[in-house]
Amino acid sequence: MIPVYQTIFTAETGDCYRACVASILEVPIETLPNFMEDGSNHFNEKLETWSEALGIIILDVIPNEETLELFRDVYWLASGPSPRFENTDHAVVYKGKQFIHDPVPDGNGLKEIPPKSFTLFCIKDMKIYYEQIKVL
Repeated sequence: MIPVYQTIFTAETGDCYRACVASILEVPIETLPNFMEDGSNHFNEKLETWSEALGIIILDVIPNEETLELFRDVYWLASGPSPRFENTDHAVVYKGKQFIHDPVPDGNGLKEIPPKSFTLFCIKDMKIYYEQIKVL
């Protein structure tokens, strides 16, 4: 994981999610689409189009003790209430139960802990865990 910082800081089109994905994948932020560019109504569509084109499997998981233990050595994208904007979610990076990176340069994570959901990108170090899940 290489920390990447967001470049757009608005509630409507901010790219915190893109910065977290770039951090986890260790790529420049410019290589990814801004999933919020057309607003939140098109977020899922843009994310699915991007991930399918690259063969990336995305797992959305509810964080609990069992899942956090299973993915204890994995970087994952957490989302939850933004500490800067009302009624807006923010994305940050965790590794297991530990908060690792906020894409806002002076950010301190999410407004509420634990995050309400987390997203796993099944590539690189995720392969071992994905194979374990298929066996379960």
